[in-house]
Amino acid sequence: MCPSNLRDTLFFEILEHMKKFIILVFSVVICSCNSKKQQTVAIVDGIPITMQQIDALINEQLFHMLEGIYLIRKQALDEYIDQRVIAEEAKRRNVTVDKLLEREVMPLLTDSLIEKTIIELRGYVPDRIDPKRVYDCNTAFGREYLRQSLLLDLKSKYAQKLRENHKIKIFLNPPDKFRPKISLKELDLHYKGDNKSKVTFIFIGNYECDGCLQAKPIFDYIISKYGNKIKYGFCFYDVHPTMSSMAVEASAIQGKYWEMHEKIFSHHNKTDTTTVIEYAKELGLNVNKFQHDLNSNDLKDRINRNINVMNKSKITTIPTIVINGYVFNAPFNQWDIENFIIKLLND
Repeated sequence: MCPSNLRDTLFFEILEHMKKFIILVFSVVICSCNSKKQQTVAIVDGIPITMQQIDALINEQLFHMLEGIYLIRKQALDEYIDQRVIAEEAKRRNVTVDKLLEREVMPLLTDSLIEKTIIELRGYVPDRIDPKRVYDCNTAFGREYLRQSLLLDLKSKYAQKLRENHKIKIFLNPPDKFRPKISLKELDLHYKGDNKSKVTFIFIGNYECDGCLQAKPIFDYIISKYGNKIKYGFCFYDVHPTMSSMAVEASAIQGKYWEMHEKIFSHHNKTDTTTVIEYAKELGLNVNKFQHDLNSNDLKDRINRNINVMNKSKITTIPTIVINGYVFNAPFNQWDIENFIIKLLND
């Protein structure tokens, strides 16, 4: 299958999914979301029950359905814009789109990139439409699907560069009005940034989670751009404290929480006792104290208290981002998160 055919196939699959979501949700939520009038849906002993009351009970479910529509639209919009800017670039160079992609994108699809990605994905490539479905990269179909998927990603990155030469305004926004909100005031975290900021950004995850590692660049981007304007922190979440979480907390006692945090993230899944002690040496910590604190019941209790707070707040998956109590579940959209922060800062 050639790149343009696969691109068009995925594009129309996305559109088809978007239609199904819109048909499913439209009759359920649109009227109640947009109408200020109290719509009565039942009367019990003379007391009316309104659509708004029902929506309040299922706010989280409504949000996820509306977010599903938004994400599908966003994917389709991005694909459409990418096609437009690539077509314009091809026209400017007086070549066909396929010829342009052959020159600018195809050379980036190397065997080494494919092999590296197979290792990162542990041999299984997720379906671009339904991530729960995966394909074995050891099969001819799985390897070809990975190849075409990488090609689409490379094309998208190329299109992102081309977008810089165009004036593009996007008015499609996520359904933040219905975004779930929780309270995490009881969390005991090592915050950085502006402690007086009206924006608090919390990344919830752990050091062994592949998804957390993949999402960390978004956290790093937000901190690099807004770190002096917001209050931010990382919250470890698992069923119990781990060696990595204890190592980070033990380092915090000596003022090196964030340094150990970065060290462990950069050496993903390498957190046995011997290794973290080596990290402590590299960070210039008092190793004897560090080893003692690794077994501290006080530190274990602190981590467990945070875990309990998140359990009570019904945090069930990682990675999760919480901004002023508003919950963002993975997969994250950097553009949405950044715009949400900008709005809060400007309010």
